[in-house]
Amino acid sequence: MAIAEIHNLQLARAALEKVQGRAEGLPGLAVIYGPAGWGKTTALTAVANQTRAYYIQMRSAWGRKSFLEHLCVAMGLADGRRVMAGKSVGTIAQMLDQIAEQLALSGRPLIIDEADFLIKTDGMAELLRDIYEASGSAIVLSGEEMMPAKMQRWERLHSRVLGWIPAQPVSCECGQPARQAR
Repeated sequence: MAIAEIHNLQLARAALEKVQGRAEGLPGLAVIYGPAGWGKTTALTAVANQTRAYYIQMRSAWGRKSFLEHLCVAMGLADGRRVMAGKSVGTIAQMLDQIAEQLALSGRPLIIDEADFLIKTDGMAELLRDIYEASGSAIVLSGEEMMPAKMQRWERLHSRVLGWIPAQPVSCECGQPARQAR
């Protein structure tokens, strides 16, 4: 199945390339933000598939442990059936270390969709920063239009963003607006 070459697909590719190709010492986070329905998730899923990036879509009900457990499953570090059955994958600290090590060893980037849910609490925001700091990996976050303003609350996370990429209304590569379904 072919993916429509929407403008946000190009932006998602550019965001990932920017943080993956950054010079030594530059921050490694990129944030794509914009209103719901603008194709961010579709674009990021396609880019994750094309680049073998690890991909996870946050859920509103996840706390730190649930987030790390689901990320372990997405990275192949844990069995999804165990997580769904409520069986422990490890402590928060153990999972954080495993995730950081896997990211660092694999060289694969991480894409976190619906990352607004990660910046709701101090604990979640610091956990994200810990993953980045411990792995040094390229990480792309996606969220709604207020995400850059919300992230300012956590300067130690905000300062690690190399690129702020505003999503665009869905349009084709050729510059023509996409036709609305009837």
